Amino acid sequence: MVDLVQQVLEGLGAAPTVLIMSMFPIVELRGAIPVGIALGLSPLHSTILGFLGSMVPVPFICLGFVQSLAI
Repeated sequence: MVDLVQQVLEGLGAAPTVLIMSMFPIVELRGAIPVGIALGLSPLHSTILGFLGSMVPVPFICLGFVQSLAI
């Protein structure tokens, strides 16, 4: 799995890879943190980046929910 992620996100580096992976609901923290560690990040750094990445979609989800109530 790590090799596939490295091939797809090759030029980005470890930190952006963890951020992007943690934005996807299927992967989230369960997949992003181990990949970050495997790519050479510390467990703490991987956890922080994973948490921040998983928070990125939240405002968009909330905005969509509020707009659906206004209809």
